[in-house]
Amino acid sequence: MGTNTSAADAATRANAATQAQIQQSVGAINSAYNSPARQAQYQQYGKSLNDFYTGQVNQQQAVNARDLMFSNARGGLTGGSAASDNNVQLQQDYTKGLLQASQQAQGGVSALQNSDIAAKNQLTGLAEQGDYTGAMPTNIAATQA
Repeated sequence: MGTNTSAADAATRANAATQAQIQQSVGAINSAYNSPARQAQYQQYGKSLNDFYTGQVNQQQAVNARDLMFSNARGGLTGGSAASDNNVQLQQDYTKGLLQASQQAQGGVSALQNSDIAAKNQLTGLAEQGDYTGAMPTNIAATQA
């Protein structure tokens, strides 16, 4: 009877150790993906995307404004109501371009966050299976690169 109790106790301790390792791994995964540093990375990425797309819109605006100025001059429309209407349309197109740039930046951040969620769920699943618990820090770093 002593051996059965001893084996059962050993199995219970091994199971408890495995469960503790799983909880530690899941905690490390959650900590990595929910950290303030990761949130700051999302914000920086969004700002970088917005700056890039806004820069493209500004360059296109400059080209379009120059082209419109010469087009109005060639057509003899400089200073007239047609030129004014053209400038209003140019401004509306610019505003629309800025809005689209902002939306693209937000979409890029959302895509990154969704990718992180998928990676986090995958790593959590592996950890909960008890597989690869020792390799979790490496796996987390690889998915956030």
